[in-house]
Amino acid sequence: MSRLELISYIKQNLKARFSRKEIRNALSSAGWNKDDIEMAFSYVDAGRRRLFGLLAVVIITPLLGFGSAWLYSKYEAGAPVAQTPSSETGIVAGVTVESKEEIKVRDQQRIADIKTLQEILDKFSSLTSAIPKI
Repeated sequence: MSRLELISYIKQNLKARFSRKEIRNALSSAGWNKDDIEMAFSYVDAGRRRLFGLLAVVIITPLLGFGSAWLYSKYEAGAPVAQTPSSETGIVAGVTVESKEEIKVRDQQRIADIKTLQEILDKFSSLTSAIPKI
């Protein structure tokens, strides 16, 4: 039996619900080297980890997307929504309406936040440049 057949044998017996110990004992009885048996089990386990990783990405990514969309809709749900097109602002139905004053206050807060972030980054940069690299 080649190593590929050994790996196939292990996969088939795991699917048939034999324990790892039973499979190891059967292979040892058949004359297989303990190192070859362990190598084959590690190969089988690595394949399963890759499969679980791929499944996790395939499942988690859409959940994050739908969760983000749901949170966004909840966050935006409290804002007033235009029901008809407005010739004055050009806003169409379904778009959040903000007054010019609300927009100005929001933009000023964003600018203040950016300035605070820049100050923090500058302090961090000056601190980390004084620390010797290891």
